[in-house]
Amino acid sequence: EKEQTITEKEQTIAEKEQTRQELTAQLNQAIQNQEIFHAELRKIINSRLWKLFLWVQKILNFALGAPTRFLKKRFKYLANYGVTETFLAMKKKGASKPKMVKFTPAVRESLQNILQRLNITCSASETISALIGEYGDTKTSQIMANIFEVETFISASKNKGSRSITQASQLPKFPPSTRRKNIFFIASEFPSPHHGGGNRVLNFMKALSQNNNIYLCAAFHPPEHEKILPLVEKYCKSILKISYVQFGENQAKIREWLHDLPPMDIVHYEWPRSLENYATDFGKYQLFTYMEAVSLRLLMDMEQMKPLSKEWLDKFDQLAYALQLEFVKTSQLDARVAVSTKDAEFFRNISPFQEYVVLNHGLSFEEFTLPEIVAEPNTLVFVGNYMHYPNAEAMELFFNEIWENIRKEIPDVRIYIVGTNPTENLLLRSDGKHIIVTDTVPDVRPYIQKATVCIAPLISGAGLRGKLIEYAALKRTFVATSIAATDFDFKDGTDYFCADTAREFSQKVIQLLKSPELVAQMAENAYITASKNYDTHRLTGFLLSLYDYLGSFNED
Repeated sequence: EKEQTITEKEQTIAEKEQTRQELTAQLNQAIQNQEIFHAELRKIINSRLWKLFLWVQKILNFALGAPTRFLKKRFKYLANYGVTETFLAMKKKGASKPKMVKFTPAVRESLQNILQRLNITCSASETISALIGEYGDTKTSQIMANIFEVETFISASKNKGSRSITQASQLPKFPPSTRRKNIFFIASEFPSPHHGGGNRVLNFMKALSQNNNIYLCAAFHPPEHEKILPLVEKYCKSILKISYVQFGENQAKIREWLHDLPPMDIVHYEWPRSLENYATDFGKYQLFTYMEAVSLRLLMDMEQMKPLSKEWLDKFDQLAYALQLEFVKTSQLDARVAVSTKDAEFFRNISPFQEYVVLNHGLSFEEFTLPEIVAEPNTLVFVGNYMHYPNAEAMELFFNEIWENIRKEIPDVRIYIVGTNPTENLLLRSDGKHIIVTDTVPDVRPYIQKATVCIAPLISGAGLRGKLIEYAALKRTFVATSIAATDFDFKDGTDYFCADTAREFSQKVIQLLKSPELVAQMAENAYITASKNYDTHRLTGFLLSLYDYLGSFNED
């Protein structure tokens, strides 16, 4: 037995040795194969074919974009505009020369000052090192150029003295003018009832056109905007339509179009990209509208991220550009209009040397309201454009943390998700029974009227949420977060319920769905508040006061 055991052990040792030799041989073969592979790879990388492939890849990356939630839109855009427009975009981007700076002590000091102004705790050295590690020297230099320009502008403005925030409703009143003004809107988005900012511009154009001449230059996307065009044309003396690709830095085309038109008294720049077409000779007085404080929105996003992480650095890159646009670019204009006091206070805290006027969103109540109908039982409604990511995030939060809580209490509850560009996740959730995703609809009002309760569970973004005015105008109460209800005159507990946690939001929705009398009373209260404060005709009076104020200010 001992001899047999020894023999078995010897056989085991021999088998292990054989296995070891086989593994060693395989390892040596793998190393040899790896060396062959690397040699072949080097040949490929150094070949002309590989360089051609990289060039094609860059073209595709530019045309189609990174795999984000915007990929669907970019595919749609490419399909609609075709190769010619894509080539023009590439040519235009290649021709532009972005500003760059060296990482001098002055640039580092500017970055440190901006970080302090924004209450960002990272140091300038840490931030620059992280940016270089993520993007390399060239792009980091471009980001720093924007930061340096912003800080230089703020520092140079200190001797101008501090300015206050002006509420448009408190501007001095002037005798009404009998002369029809020529008012020119330059809009990088086409005025449209399908999104908040577009609806604001459309409503003001509509109200102003009664006693003034309206002219419009706008980015135009034929498949999307042809149906809206007749509506907009009713209020305009003339419209210049420019494709998205060719819209920016196209002063020459705009100037050629203006040549045959009367001189413009007022020029409105709507949305940030419209400033790419800024020119002093377009009109007498020029205004820019912050549809939202983009810098503030990005800063709010960054506060939820790990400092110096990739997503944080991506946001910082966008923030540097937004700061340059929202402070330096807008300083050339005669007036800067914020849609909320919160946005204006953010701008003033960073640069108190410029004046900001606050003028809220509104609706034409006479045209927007409909005869009252009975709501569908246990029905929720959310309205938004989901290309604007705060709306998409709001719905993700709602379904991940709130929806099931409501369904446990009210099993037959359902929700209509109304608006353009619904995300893929929303489309996948749609079952046609409890969750109905409508996509673009010709009119949001019938859907809002289906609601027992409307919702606005936004957790990011800035500006003013026009959807709340739409809810109230159709006598529907709502549950909203404090971010969604910022700067509104709606009263919590009287006109609507404010809720900032998933649990509280669920409870407030359930409470309203179970209390029809409370819903009716709060809906009536919300309507009274909205009609008193957010009628476009009233707000248009404030806008006309701003025009007169600019005239008297410049004459003085």
